[in-house]
Amino acid sequence: MASPGRARASLPLSETSLQRDPAMISAYHALDTLARKLGLPALAFTDDQVGIDVTSDLTIFLSRLDDTTLEASCQLEHLGHPDAAMMQALLEANYLGSAVGAGRLALNGDQSEVILCESWNLSELDATMLESRFDIFANTAAFWLTDGTGGLLEQADLLRASRYRDEVSETAFLPQGDADGGAAPIVMRL
Repeated sequence: MASPGRARASLPLSETSLQRDPAMISAYHALDTLARKLGLPALAFTDDQVGIDVTSDLTIFLSRLDDTTLEASCQLEHLGHPDAAMMQALLEANYLGSAVGAGRLALNGDQSEVILCESWNLSELDATMLESRFDIFANTAAFWLTDGTGGLLEQADLLRASRYRDEVSETAFLPQGDADGGAAPIVMRL
């Protein structure tokens, strides 16, 4: 008997009601699914990669890592080649996925350019889930091409300014040269 204020479901659960759409069979199946979703002609990998122009400013690359794993990525051109302050800001943005969702900010090993990327295990995704992952990644990428990049550049500037202040305050207490040739004074204990 159900407790007061609570209802008990009495719907019969069959095997078919618990099943979801079949998972992606392969990376090629995933490409076909995304091409249909986006209204594009058939997509094909070239050297295990395909680029999809989502907008004039956003191209998402899908790389086939193996038959059941795709890596989505896009370049964040405005971040250029990061210095130490920018690297720290990138790592902070990755912290707990607070700004990158299921993705991550990384460096493209070939050119040392900043990219947003995310891996998808296709054996865990059906067509609807794959389309959703693509949409979420595209929205996250669009954020990083606008507000996210601006915020990251500001954070890197703050970190640079903080490091400069720290360096200046440390050198303020170092012995400075005197007017007689710039040598630091010698301290002797007697």
